[in-house]
Amino acid sequence: MLTLHIAINGETKGPYTPEQIFSMWSSGGIPADSLYFNEETQAWEPLLDVIGTFKPATGLKKILNIQEPTEEHKKQGDATVNKGCGCLSIVTALILLFVGYGMFQYSFTDSITETEYKKELNSNPEPVFRDPYKIYSPEEERAYQQKKLDAQYKTVTEKKTRAKDASEVSTEKTTGIVSLIIGVIMLVVGFRYYSKSKT
Repeated sequence: MLTLHIAINGETKGPYTPEQIFSMWSSGGIPADSLYFNEETQAWEPLLDVIGTFKPATGLKKILNIQEPTEEHKKQGDATVNKGCGCLSIVTALILLFVGYGMFQYSFTDSITETEYKKELNSNPEPVFRDPYKIYSPEEERAYQQKKLDAQYKTVTEKKTRAKDASEVSTEKTTGIVSLIIGVIMLVVGFRYYSKSKT
């Protein structure tokens, strides 16, 4: 458990826990110009600078034993956030650059292939069996009729090639250029975030 020595009017007292110091401070038992001994810097520093962090946890914080983050923890958290944002931005930028380049290249092709689906009569339909000894409900009857109808037809896929019109080419080029621009911006932002995590 963390304990500290404090200096009141030139007299060293303690060690006290942060909660004890805050209680004494709140009750007026410690003057505002008191000092505490900082183990990290090995020096006496104003107690006023850190007294706010000594406030004991209450309510949900006390139940969950949540402690106020130190400056070091805040820096580590900021570095982690910056690194995560940087990596996410870089990955997003690479995807946008890839899509943008592909779309821009595709805009120079003169034709486009489209897939069409249509129904044709099935020359060899599979038989749909019906139980002659069963009484079918209206829903079952409709399902049987639909299944019988589906067996009479088959889906045929056809691919057709046609020339692109000007609006399609313009849309593809615009989409490609915009994706490339946004990708470059995201890449720059990503590297900036990532560089912040290293400082």
